[in-house]
Amino acid sequence: MDEVRRISELLRETYEGNPWHGSSLKSIISGVTGKVASTRVTGSSHTIWEDVNHIRAWMEIARRRLLGEVVEPTDEQDWPPVEQVREPAWEGTVKLMDVAFKNLMTTISKFQLHDLERTVAGKDYDAYTLLHGVINHNVYHSGQISLLKKELTKRG
Repeated sequence: MDEVRRISELLRETYEGNPWHGSSLKSIISGVTGKVASTRVTGSSHTIWEDVNHIRAWMEIARRRLLGEVVEPTDEQDWPPVEQVREPAWEGTVKLMDVAFKNLMTTISKFQLHDLERTVAGKDYDAYTLLHGVINHNVYHSGQISLLKKELTKRG
């Protein structure tokens, strides 16, 4: 398996598969309701919903950068706000994250090994570093979401 396929598989595993470290992001948010997703554990913590918006945003930003676009997100693009706290909106948020994931996977599927060495538009690192960054970012926030979910479940 070449490195592009290895990265793609690692991203898929951590997003929706069965990663060695525990649960995938999709399995962690499975069963989370809009009410739970919008509940803030502490005054300064992000909600599950905010984390999901943020994960989606960065998969989209990474994809655009891989396609050659210089992207410098605003604070609102980095942490998109939760517009409506209703169940259909939460379900829509999860679907948008799935779309961002699928679009990123489609972009990666067109890569060749040499594409990993290309410098990312407007940055001083390559596509290889960016893709591993996306994987690490998703795993990091998956851990946060897992802890938030555990705390909110405990509260009832």
